[in-house]
Amino acid sequence: MRPIRLTIQEIASPGSVETVENALRLVPGVISVHADPAAHSVVVEAGDSIEIDDLIAAVQKAGYIATLVG
Repeated sequence: MRPIRLTIQEIASPGSVETVENALRLVPGVISVHADPAAHSVVVEAGDSIEIDDLIAAVQKAGYIATLVG
């Protein structure tokens, strides 16, 4: 298991947090998701085989822009 931090543009309202968290939870290999709207970021705990591009694509499909931190 590894933590992956993503910056999410325009994530601030409770609705946007829920939308992004739900989208990421649907990606195979995701174990947990924790959003920090004050920091405009999420931390995803995921299995080692997960692809970062799959996480970013899920966020984009939900209508937001994600970038990998670090």
